[in-house]
Amino acid sequence: MACFSIPFFAQLAVWAIIAWGIYAIVMLLLSKIQAGEPWTTVYQIFRIIAIVIVAIWIVYLCVELISCAFSAGPGFVNFGRVR
Repeated sequence: MACFSIPFFAQLAVWAIIAWGIYAIVMLLLSKIQAGEPWTTVYQIFRIIAIVIVAIWIVYLCVELISCAFSAGPGFVNFGRVR
């Protein structure tokens, strides 16, 4: 994977989304651990995980659509220059 290519930015976006999800869960746990609300905390953690999964799926969908728009075919393995 070359630097500053579409797959590079896709992977960078995925890691940013995962880091955001971990940060959100940690902040949620730190704020709720003293309140004593276990079920709402578990629900909110599952909700954050679901949002992270959907966001990663959207990133990969956008990369697939961009690679198809430049006639690279499905997937970004053969993503090259546009002639």
